[in-house]
Amino acid sequence: MPLQQRRQTSDRILSQWILWALRLLGFCIFVWAFFLPAIRAGSGTSAIVFDGWKCASIAATETVALFGKSAGGAPSFEVLLVAISGWINPLVPLLLLLSFARSLLVVRRVLAVLVLLCIAATWTFFALQKATPLIGHMLWIAGALLVAVSASVNRSVPGPAKAAGGRVVNEP
Repeated sequence: MPLQQRRQTSDRILSQWILWALRLLGFCIFVWAFFLPAIRAGSGTSAIVFDGWKCASIAATETVALFGKSAGGAPSFEVLLVAISGWINPLVPLLLLLSFARSLLVVRRVLAVLVLLCIAATWTFFALQKATPLIGHMLWIAGALLVAVSASVNRSVPGPAKAAGGRVVNEP
């Protein structure tokens, strides 16, 4: 095997390991964030601090309420935002699981875009409710982004034939 092909093979393997390390690091940060203070609602002495797990349980409850029987008509915009923001929680582990299959790159990219939309819903809710994000929220977002970005990157490095437009070029 020529030196250039061995170098490209080792680069490909190294890039795969780096992407997996980023995914796992991101997932660990994502999970850790559930145990930290995530948001502060209100101000002054009436401020309430919610841990990440509590935010997740509220978002899950709002999601279930969206699909349940509604007695009072359509849900409010804030309820929709909370429910959508909570959808990140199942999307991130799903992205991690789908990373095992190369053929699902397009699906992973679509899910990564959905994660970005969920993040936007979260920040819109914070702006409307004047909630303050805390360290748990910042780490939750950082972990989700690490998983989403590393899962949506094509992990293969082009070989000599692909890089040369279909023909192998021998360089000295």
